[in-house]
Amino acid sequence: MHLDIENPLVTNTGFFDEVEAQVTDEDLGLGICFDPLSFEQLDLVNDADFIFCFRGFQKYNVSTLYQYIYTSNTYIDPTTRLEYTNDELNIISALYKNQINSMNRTNTTLTVINLAHQKAKAVKLFEDQKLRNSAIDGVENILDNVVSEIRDCIQGTKMNQCRQETFSRSICLTSKLFPNFDHSLTQLQQLSATNAANCIKIYISQIKGPVQRPTKDPFGLLNAVLVHFNDCLEKIQMLANTDCVL
Repeated sequence: MHLDIENPLVTNTGFFDEVEAQVTDEDLGLGICFDPLSFEQLDLVNDADFIFCFRGFQKYNVSTLYQYIYTSNTYIDPTTRLEYTNDELNIISALYKNQINSMNRTNTTLTVINLAHQKAKAVKLFEDQKLRNSAIDGVENILDNVVSEIRDCIQGTKMNQCRQETFSRSICLTSKLFPNFDHSLTQLQQLSATNAANCIKIYISQIKGPVQRPTKDPFGLLNAVLVHFNDCLEKIQMLANTDCVL
């Protein structure tokens, strides 16, 4: 049976109007209000100074809300999923500071970290990490290209200014390719020693080639390259262990 009942939130075109609404315990006439994080009943009379109301809708025990934001490092309202403004974070921090100071019987002012300042640090840390990751990707791409040239040199692939003979290929490795590889690897190590070590392990496997089809080595250069790569790996691991001890 179809009931033609008009929904007051729906227009004639079938789309929702832009209405900001949220149903709470107070709207239902229950006369009580619960913190959505701790599920504890809020005393709207005696604890009014320590209750934070988010944009006129959801109420929180400011202590519970502060601990949630501080420990999770998340600056989005857990109920509405809207981002807190700096002014709102300042209010939450101030309310929480007043609450813990009023409960402190030693008459000692306790330090409360301002959530707005913590958010600013988190944003900066995120941007720095984003820039760092971009730099790591760029250096890894350069290393990939150098390793590709080293593989071509080993296999005897035609290369500019490099003749098809052992001496010429050896000079190309020692005077050009190895220095380029070491320089880029040092940059990557400074950004992330873990990434540098992982990259060398991959390069060693790639240079060797699969067991069924090992890398062609017409000039006998493969072993020298593997020795150089393994030496670089040992140095990185040694420095990493030294840093851990320090």
